[in-house]
Amino acid sequence: MSFHTRPFNKHSLNYKTNDKHVHEALDICEMQESIKHSLLCTAPKCYERSPSVIPFHVPHKKLLEKIESKRQEKEPLTGYLNRQNALCKHKTFFEDSSTKKRSRLSLDKHKSKVLFASPRDLIRTPRVVGSTFVLPHHRLPEVVDQAELIKQFKEEKGGFFIYMIYACPRSSEYYTPYALKIVPYKEIDKSNFMTMSSHGVMQHVGTEVVFTHLHKWELEYNMYCRLMKIKSFFNFRLWKTFYVWRKGILYKKFQKAATFLNGNLFMLLPSLRVALIDIQHLCYVTAGLNFMDVSTIKNWHLFYFIEAQMEKLEMVVHKLKEFREVVREIVVNACHGALLAQGFVVNEYLLEDGQGKGFIFALLYRVNWKIGRYMF
Repeated sequence: MSFHTRPFNKHSLNYKTNDKHVHEALDICEMQESIKHSLLCTAPKCYERSPSVIPFHVPHKKLLEKIESKRQEKEPLTGYLNRQNALCKHKTFFEDSSTKKRSRLSLDKHKSKVLFASPRDLIRTPRVVGSTFVLPHHRLPEVVDQAELIKQFKEEKGGFFIYMIYACPRSSEYYTPYALKIVPYKEIDKSNFMTMSSHGVMQHVGTEVVFTHLHKWELEYNMYCRLMKIKSFFNFRLWKTFYVWRKGILYKKFQKAATFLNGNLFMLLPSLRVALIDIQHLCYVTAGLNFMDVSTIKNWHLFYFIEAQMEKLEMVVHKLKEFREVVREIVVNACHGALLAQGFVVNEYLLEDGQGKGFIFALLYRVNWKIGRYMF
């Protein structure tokens, strides 16, 4: 039995020996070392990977974006992001053939620089197929259809014309610039009427006359119909009416509340307001009083110092008594005046003696005199 031999390491013997037992022991150790290294597998410190190999242990960037927690910034306006995403989202509507044809024609024409979007793209919710668009003036029974009238004049190019007037006043909810009805000459309003022929439309407003060619009249009518399919323009009159009504209601409530406050608020009653201001002024003056006289500083004996302070204390006490009397009279007279202003009688004996309000004015005069005396 022969074993593979390799050179000795630093832990091996450094000399040659002829002993048979020593050689066998060394061979057994080498065999054990080789078996040990073949059974154990150590992890590589570095790994060279070709560019074409996909690293399965490295997560993808998109996966990291889903796993990692991101800090969401607060929206400056609540619901603005959802509204923007809803507008930018691709919309699929059930469009009929007329809508597709109209949008295709608007894109194919190179004469006009303005491209009109489909009215369905301007509405948030898709409309149902087969729904007809009704203008406000179409709800009136006598209003003529301008599209059919224009078509009739184009086909029959004769020398006749018709008279038209507005079917409703401007204040009506059904009023539009095309709310016109055909009438005979006897029923026209000479201050404002129209004549229509195969050449165009002539409007008579007082002494002024405005002529519009038929093709331009048709173009303006079609533009108006397309404009009215936008929600903002279609509901403008309704929104304006509601806004004016709401503004009037709020103004009426505001005026009612202001009138109630002017009549019942404490500070707005003349007698109570003047009394409150006078009492506040007296309190401000009284707060400046000092119980110690330090106006003159000199070498005093203790007896003279105590005597001067006692005189100052007596003066302050006298001022406080006057303050109490003046405030009491101000409050009593203000309450009496407020009650008399509301129709309540404070003392019936005053009315029997014939004094009444004159007595109250006398009390107020005396209070004002005391206030001036107290302040100076």
